Amino acid sequence: MPITITNNTSSNLIDYQVKVIVNTATPIAASKMMNTGDDIRFLDSGSCQPMAYWIESGINTVSTVIWVKMPNLPANAHRTIRMLYGNSSAGAASNGDSTFILFDDFNASTLNSTKWSAPGQSGTLNLSGGYLELSTPTSGRYLAQIIVSKGSFQGPLIVEDNLISISGYWHSLGIFNSGTTDGYGCFAGTTSTTNSMNLGTITSNYPAFGAQKTIVNSTPGNLTGIWQLAWPSSNVQSVTWPGGTMNATLSGISLANTVQIGAGMITESNGSISIDWIRARNYASADATALPGVEGNNHNSGINKLSQTSDIYIYPNPAHDKLYIDLSKSVTDLKSIQILDLNGKSVRMINTEGQKENIELPINDFTKGVYIIRLISGNESVERKLIVD
Repeated sequence: MPITITNNTSSNLIDYQVKVIVNTATPIAASKMMNTGDDIRFLDSGSCQPMAYWIESGINTVSTVIWVKMPNLPANAHRTIRMLYGNSSAGAASNGDSTFILFDDFNASTLNSTKWSAPGQSGTLNLSGGYLELSTPTSGRYLAQIIVSKGSFQGPLIVEDNLISISGYWHSLGIFNSGTTDGYGCFAGTTSTTNSMNLGTITSNYPAFGAQKTIVNSTPGNLTGIWQLAWPSSNVQSVTWPGGTMNATLSGISLANTVQIGAGMITESNGSISIDWIRARNYASADATALPGVEGNNHNSGINKLSQTSDIYIYPNPAHDKLYIDLSKSVTDLKSIQILDLNGKSVRMINTEGQKENIELPINDFTKGVYIIRLISGNESVERKLIVD
C-alpha cells in the first residue's frame, strides 16, 4: 500500500515520527494480513530500506494508528513510502524504542534504570500489567513521586503519555533544561474544591518537581487518554489532552539546546495515576500528513512498479488555472488520474485508459493549497504532490 507523506513546513525533518492512520480491518478480513499485524513493514520507496515503526492502537480496525520514523522529509515536499504485509512467517517488528527519541511501555517488572531516575521521596512506584502506577499519600505529598529521564535530548521536542486512570491530584508532564528543573509543565487533577488542567513554570522547591499555576482551564473534561506537552521556543508552550487544549506565551525561562522530560505525581499531590506508555518525539511547527493509497499486489520487489515511472510529465507545478499531464512518452498503461486534497477527499477524477497524449486540465476552481495527484494503473498507484497558487 503506497502512503504519501507530506512535510507541511519550510524545514527539512530528519528522523521525524509521522502518524499514519490505516485500515487494517479490511486486509485482515480478506486474510491478506495477520490478525496481530506482525507482518506489517514499511519501506522507503527511494532506498528500499526498512523504516522503524510502532503500532500505537487499533489493529483490526478501520483506523489503526501507526507511527513511522522517516529518515528525511525535505521541506515543503512529499515522499511515498510502502506499507507491506502478507508474509505469514513474519515476526513482530513494531518497536517504540527504535521509533521515538525516548520510549517506555513499562512492560518490565521494575523501572528501567537506564532510562529513568525516580527522585521522589514518598509514595509508591510500581509496574504491573504493563502500566506504571504512581501514588502519593497525604502525609508525604510535598515529596511526591515522579520519574525523570536520565538522558538529555535535542530540543525542542514533544512529550506524550497515555494516562489510563487518575484519582486525586496532581499528575504532571514536564520539559526542562538539562541538569536543572527549569522549564514548563502541565498538571491536572481533582481536589475537594476544584477540577482543572494547568500550564505553568516548573520549579525545584522540592525533590519532586512542582509547577506554578499560570494558565488554568477549570472545565478540563476528560483527563484520561493521551496528554501532549510542547515547549517549542523560549516563550511558547502548549498542552493537549482528551478534554481540550491550551496555549501559552509564558516567559522567564529560555529554552536550552538539550532538555529532559519528567512525569508523575508532583509536589503537593495527593492521589494516584496509571500510565500505559510515555514517549518523546521530534517537534515540527506543523505535523506531517499521511495519505494512504490503493492496495496493490507486489509479489516480487515489494515496491509498486508504477513508482519507478519517470516518463509521465505533470506541469506547471505550482499551477494556477491549468494543469498539463503529458502521457505522450509514457510506456505505462495508465487507467486514471485522481486528484485529492490533503484530507483524502477526491476533487477530480479523469479516465485516461488508452490515452497517449497531452491532457489539459482546468483547475481554476481549485482553492490554493497542496493536493495529491494519484496515477492509477490497474491495482497499482503512485502519488505526486501538486501546489495550486
